[in-house]
Amino acid sequence: MHTTKYAGFIHEIKDKLSPDGFNKKLVTLKLPERQKCFVEFRSKEVLQKLSGLKEDDRVEIEATLEGKYSKAGQHYNNIVAITIKSVNN
Repeated sequence: MHTTKYAGFIHEIKDKLSPDGFNKKLVTLKLPERQKCFVEFRSKEVLQKLSGLKEDDRVEIEATLEGKYSKAGQHYNNIVAITIKSVNN
């Protein structure tokens, strides 16, 4: 499995309910050069690591990229967190 690391500041943490009824969170990560990245947190282990963090914390997230098709045939990508850690400012 290929993973990518993203480093930045947590801008927002939102609760999100998946179509199959599972709770997950969506983190908006502020990246360098005014870019944003939207990362899903799904597993209990990763959600637990996220629970100690808050907006404006500097973090490093390791994630996978999941390409999917919607029922309507649209193509989209999800960035799914594998791990997250706080990074000292």
